[in-house]
Amino acid sequence: MNKPIKTTKDILELVSNIDPTFRQEGNIFYAEKAFMINAVIKWCLNKIQTGVLNAGEMRFYLDTIVSYAQGKSGMYWDEEGNLVIF
Repeated sequence: MNKPIKTTKDILELVSNIDPTFRQEGNIFYAEKAFMINAVIKWCLNKIQTGVLNAGEMRFYLDTIVSYAQGKSGMYWDEEGNLVIF
């Protein structure tokens, strides 16, 4: 995960490396957790752009995403739009 995440292609590459359910058939991608991973990464990037998070703080979320993809932790959005990690 040394490459910066800037595009959806970067997110797909990340997911392909960390989510064991990821597979591609032609131009169709399958990954059980890709939607959530994409949402969290975009949420983090927005928080960095608005100054709520700094780039160093995003490391926690990237580590959590890897843990989530490997089935070691969970995450969801609550009714108020807050990210809940467990």
